[in-house]
Amino acid sequence: MDNEILIKATELTDVAELGMQKEYDIKVASIKDEYEQKKSAIYGVTLAAIIYGFVVTVLKLLSSDRMRNDIAVIFNNVYTFFREVVEANSEIIGDAWSLTNHQDNRACWILLAVFLIILVIVIQLAIAAVVSGAVLVFIFWAYSDGKFDFPMVITMLVSMILIVWVADRLTFVGWNLVVVWILFQVSMIMARGIYEGLLYS
Repeated sequence: MDNEILIKATELTDVAELGMQKEYDIKVASIKDEYEQKKSAIYGVTLAAIIYGFVVTVLKLLSSDRMRNDIAVIFNNVYTFFREVVEANSEIIGDAWSLTNHQDNRACWILLAVFLIILVIVIQLAIAAVVSGAVLVFIFWAYSDGKFDFPMVITMLVSMILIVWVADRLTFVGWNLVVVWILFQVSMIMARGIYEGLLYS
């Protein structure tokens, strides 16, 4: 009788466990589906809010006299800089090539002119390489050491949005606001790197 009771109890326990497991699986699946639906809804709302904020911020930027003026100043300065570099190169190369007008020992003067032109080009390429290398090293340092991570991106975007929306009211700031924003980001990355370096040293 004890064996029969044990067998019957085991059968009833197995049936109960199987029923509870099925009920558990159904409930877990339902919760997962509900979670995925909520996650998709939150993701959709967040993405829509980001797109809306981006569009509104761009429209605000285009309608802001201060921001349009500052951006135009930057592009104008960049264009002027490169135009002056090209003009200066043209003058230097022209002056160097004018040495070939000497009639006495003309081959030597041609070689000298070619040497000066190559020297000017090499010097300018070296300067450009040093500047570009410094920028690339800074970017690599910021990314590789984790200085430019998600919080930094959020800070960058929020600070840019704030500058765009209050640009017309910052009449007491004489500097170019875009340049101020770039300097602010670079300063934050460098300060964070120095702080973490001192913290872990």
